[in-house]
Amino acid sequence: MATWDFLVIGGGIAGVSVAAELAPYGRTLVLEQESALGYHATGRSAAIVVPNYGAPPLRALTQASLPTLLEIEVEGHLLAHRKGSLMLELPGQEGVLQASLEDPDRQGRMHEVTLDEALQRVPILRREAIVRAGWEPDVWALDADGLLQWYRRRARAAGAEFRLNAKVTALERVGDVWQVTASGVTEQAVTVVNAAGAWADTLATRAGLRPLGLQPKRRTALTVPAPTGHDVQGWPAVIDLGETRYFKPDAGALMLSLAEETDSPPCDAWADDEDVATAVDRVQQIADLPVDRVISTWAGLRTFAPDRVPVVGWARDGEGFLWLAGHGGYGLQTAPAMAQLAASIVLGTAPPEALGIARVDATALSPGRLTPGPEPLRASA
Repeated sequence: MATWDFLVIGGGIAGVSVAAELAPYGRTLVLEQESALGYHATGRSAAIVVPNYGAPPLRALTQASLPTLLEIEVEGHLLAHRKGSLMLELPGQEGVLQASLEDPDRQGRMHEVTLDEALQRVPILRREAIVRAGWEPDVWALDADGLLQWYRRRARAAGAEFRLNAKVTALERVGDVWQVTASGVTEQAVTVVNAAGAWADTLATRAGLRPLGLQPKRRTALTVPAPTGHDVQGWPAVIDLGETRYFKPDAGALMLSLAEETDSPPCDAWADDEDVATAVDRVQQIADLPVDRVISTWAGLRTFAPDRVPVVGWARDGEGFLWLAGHGGYGLQTAPAMAQLAASIVLGTAPPEALGIARVDATALSPGRLTPGPEPLRASA
């Protein structure tokens, strides 16, 4: 049986991007349990890049990823387009905008605007429903599938192979290799990269390793027709600072989200009708948006580590088993940096300079912070 150098489990943006980084250095195989890459969280993302969102380690990862995200062109078209974001302080949220304005990471990147200015940007907003508003210009809409396919092409050009409908049912460390069985076919590899998203803890348990306490959380989204008489394509994203709703342009329509986080088992998530109705109601509380029909609905799972910071690094209890999980909805905007850091750990090389400039701290992302024990072992060459 031939041995793969790197076997990546998971065909979302995390798995495909790390495969692109590893493939130039050894035989690489990506296993995806679904019939298409990016079927779950990657394909159901709001696909907006907000650099100043999330805990400090996430902000550092996003800053390190921005040069790549903003420079990628496919057939002459950039994958990221600046949209900006209106951040709304609503009744009951008083003080939140001021705290954001005083946040050292946001200073110079976000400023307060008058309600007149907010309504000029998004005319359907209800003035009486808004206390204060902030403007964050450095927010981008991202072509999620374009990014995924860009990484896939890079990986394949370097020799990586992809197998769909390949659900992993068994993993075992035998000697100095992992034996991985997926849909009845067993492969062996020196290094396994666990990029299985909502199934990452399940996969570790199947390998006989300790789970990290990752929790998938469902989030609902839907699209509705743009309000009559409005061209919404130039509108920014509109997000309330209490994170209870948001809406943004989406291919001539509007995408709405309840922005909820409902605990869920790993599954093919579906939108709940009550959540869809609640999302419409919440957006209508702040915007004059008649909704006579819903174009589409969906739900996705955003998987969080207990401290809401992603995980990348060797498992303490499994030689040659690398965690790349817990992205919590930030997978697209941190993909370049997370993939580069993961590859540097696997290869035993220094991370790219851009990660150091952005102050990406590998220790803060290591699974060791969640699983105390002896130092992990990298795979034997």
